[in-house]
Amino acid sequence: MTRYLAGLITATAALGAGVWLLIAPYGLDYPSGSTASGVDAWTGALVCALSLATIGVWARAWRAQLRADGLLPERQAVRPDRSALPHPDEHGRADSSDAARVARALEEEPPPPPPQVPTIEDLHGLLKPLVAALAADQMERTHAQSAQPQNAHPQNARPRNAHGPSTHTQTAYTNAEEDW
Repeated sequence: MTRYLAGLITATAALGAGVWLLIAPYGLDYPSGSTASGVDAWTGALVCALSLATIGVWARAWRAQLRADGLLPERQAVRPDRSALPHPDEHGRADSSDAARVARALEEEPPPPPPQVPTIEDLHGLLKPLVAALAADQMERTHAQSAQPQNAHPQNARPRNAHGPSTHTQTAYTNAEEDW
């Protein structure tokens, strides 16, 4: 979805740039008949045309993706059968049997049923295994923490150096702190 929106926004920005190129010769008071004003006008027109085509392509692609995802209903084109259309008689009028055939041909099929909306039971069925898995994971973590001895990590323990056990500097610092 994001790529379609990004494409539409980019194409709209390009359209804005094309419009700016079209109106720049008038807004910035270019000398009349100058090459720059002609180049700006033609470039602006080309950029506008390409960006409008791009907007149309991105919008159509996005709509097709929404239909494929089931978020938009399928288009149903109602086209009457040409053989069912009335044929005028010699006076240019259609007879009543032709009108009945046209009415039958133009009758629309009933619209498709709306997509089924998920119910609360569907939501519960979807979320129940997830909640059970989360609860089991939480129980495992709680049991693992309670199984550790309480004094495994004393409060006043200093973190070790990244190079391994404490170095001489760290030992000297610790000894100096104890003497203090």
